[in-house]
Amino acid sequence: MAAKLIKKTLIIFSLLTATAVCATKQPNVTTTEDTLDLALQKFELAKRNFEIKLAECESKKTSIPPSAFESVNLTKTELKIALFVLHNRAEDACDEEMRGKFLIALSVYRATAKHYNKAATLALPYTEDMLFGHHWRRIEAAAQYLEIDKNQRKILENIPRLQQPFHLFKTLSTLEAR
Repeated sequence: MAAKLIKKTLIIFSLLTATAVCATKQPNVTTTEDTLDLALQKFELAKRNFEIKLAECESKKTSIPPSAFESVNLTKTELKIALFVLHNRAEDACDEEMRGKFLIALSVYRATAKHYNKAATLALPYTEDMLFGHHWRRIEAAAQYLEIDKNQRKILENIPRLQQPFHLFKTLSTLEAR
């Protein structure tokens, strides 16, 4: 028991010492620029991969005919809410891994630039409002979706085409036209 305590104490002491040494060492200009360049490269790669994934998800979108909803007994408003929520779920499932990597690389790039008191210029367009400003609508719709009859939700959730990316507005327009 005492050996474990000593070992843990030594590990903690080593980590604290390493942290203190790293914190007190002033980086030279080359290290700063190399570090920022590496963070920027990782950000740009994650951004490019995310854009490729978005295009891939977009190309997978299908149109859903009104006949797919014949077994569903919902008002038009409820169906619009349900389609919006299921559309978001399908898109998230398609691109969430690359979106997550992009957001992490964006944050790391910003944090690295901030650490070195530099501007993360290429990250400037990606503000919190731009990235997440509309998400309150998604959460609001998800809450409204939960108010829809559970059996009707289950019927919709069992429609395979709604589990894949689909054209939301085309689907809504064809439903309005009928």
